[in-house]
Amino acid sequence: DVSSWNETIDWNSAKDHIGGAIIRCGYGGNMTHQDDQQYARNMAECERLGIPRGVYLFSYARSVDEAIDEANHVLRLIKGHEINFGVWYDLEYSDYQGHLSKDQFAAQAKAFCETIEKAGYFVGVYANTSWWNTILTDKVFDRYSRWVAQYYSSCTYQGTYGIWQYSSSGVIPGLNGNGGRVDVNKVYIDYPKIIKENGLTGLPSNAVVPSKPQPKPEPPKPSKPKPSNSGKKHKVGDYVTFKSCHYTSTSKDSLKPLTGKGTITSVIDAPNPYLINGGDCWVNDADIDSKDTYYKDNTSTYVVKSGDTLSGIAQKYGTTYQAIAKLNGIDNPNLIFVGQSLKIPTAAQKENTTTNNAVYYTVKWGDTLSGIAQKYGTTYQAIAKLNGIANPNNIMAGQVLRIK
Repeated sequence: DVSSWNETIDWNSAKDHIGGAIIRCGYGGNMTHQDDQQYARNMAECERLGIPRGVYLFSYARSVDEAIDEANHVLRLIKGHEINFGVWYDLEYSDYQGHLSKDQFAAQAKAFCETIEKAGYFVGVYANTSWWNTILTDKVFDRYSRWVAQYYSSCTYQGTYGIWQYSSSGVIPGLNGNGGRVDVNKVYIDYPKIIKENGLTGLPSNAVVPSKPQPKPEPPKPSKPKPSNSGKKHKVGDYVTFKSCHYTSTSKDSLKPLTGKGTITSVIDAPNPYLINGGDCWVNDADIDSKDTYYKDNTSTYVVKSGDTLSGIAQKYGTTYQAIAKLNGIDNPNLIFVGQSLKIPTAAQKENTTTNNAVYYTVKWGDTLSGIAQKYGTTYQAIAKLNGIANPNNIMAGQVLRIK
């Protein structure tokens, strides 16, 4: 499976070494700036060379309506294409979706998959073994084919599945981006055969699918929202605190943020112009409380790419994988996932810090708000109010709380 992280692929060289490709078409809701920048070229090349192809979308959804919007994002991009390796819903964004209940995930996946099926396509769900075992356990998932990610010598998931993603460090001729590493999978079901026989490619049965090689397309020039700092109070690189955020750059409905802190990584001309942490959410000036110089000075944010390891990221930032794991509440340092946002500690950061008369605490696995409050001689209500926490039972390992 490939995405823009793999940069420009030489599909002529790759063709004889693969049985098919599942191409990321985009991430999140139905907005053109959230289309994968290499999608159009990758799809055209696979069609030109007759390579079986499917698509996947990296989900940000936190409601049924947003899941349906993500399905429409996929449908906009695959309209008119023969999708003979299925459409796959990628559920793994723990930083953004980790607070959702099992029932909520089931409802969102059902809404996404039903929307795709109604349009005439085969659909399945992707997740890692941890999610399959602990979160995506509703019977609704038995209705769809599973794609399981586990970077190990064997797949230990006990349920039924059709694809096993066994490594993010595969080497295939023609794929030189991302350090030459690519996600690789073992496929146990002949999806192209089943999909074609059941008319689930998305094309009508009488549609003519090109069988002869077509002229090689030129790499497209991806369209991006026009960056603009003009008239904006904040700029790329500012670390801000915010009391509310938004699912898209244009949405009117506000969301309650998980932590309410992050780095502005993009500024565009839109009602919600500031992108937080490369894709966590969008905010506007009214959402932002203040710049937080303490966190800017003491942590940075890194978004995991295909092929990354925690030890490799740690080496890059001059820290240890144990420190990153502790800060982000990661129990198994071998389990990190593409798109995951990690807080990276700097040498100046300490586990519990007092600065400018403010006290901060990093939540550990097993902590409760009342227990933290007791430790610091305050109340859980005071901590909740200070950090904008609506539900005092909903705190996460790795979350940084201001205590006083």
